[in-house]
Amino acid sequence: MFSKNRLTALAALTVTSAFVLTACGTDSSPLEDDVTNDDTIVIGSQDYYSNEIIAETYAQALENAGYDVDRQFRIGQREAYLPEIESGEIDLFPEYSGPVLQYWEPDTEARLPDDVYAALVDASPDGLNILDQSPATDQDSYVITQEFADEWGIENVEDLDKVTEPMTLGANSEAESRPNGPKGLEETY
Repeated sequence: MFSKNRLTALAALTVTSAFVLTACGTDSSPLEDDVTNDDTIVIGSQDYYSNEIIAETYAQALENAGYDVDRQFRIGQREAYLPEIESGEIDLFPEYSGPVLQYWEPDTEARLPDDVYAALVDASPDGLNILDQSPATDQDSYVITQEFADEWGIENVEDLDKVTEPMTLGANSEAESRPNGPKGLEETY
């Protein structure tokens, strides 16, 4: 249902899986709906290279299927683009399911891929339908030098509690408040 009621979709590449949200109010794929040639699908991306690559993949696939596409890439982070998706200004947007679930439901206990996906279905705003997730994966990792690991006897993340001197964590600005960032590591380990 593209016509005058624009498709509002959020395609999410997740911590484990990709998903799509639509504002059409159906469980069908937006590509199965009739589309007139005057409808343009607005595809956005974060200001992050991997997200932009995935958005471009969707853009090319949709163009190859005969759709007109307006690319609005490198928008920024969730605080900037999720309101645009929720309002229908952006029709399609690659996203990570775990972080977007935490955006909509900060205290979620869901951690396993299927649990995250199910919680995301429940947490998504009215008017957005989550379509099938993809088996694609993307996880964060913490890396230390071999010298540091040898010095402190570190074999896994939990072993970081052996370190008695201040450490510096390099990450994006969002890591500060994420469960897999410094606060989450401290609470878990």
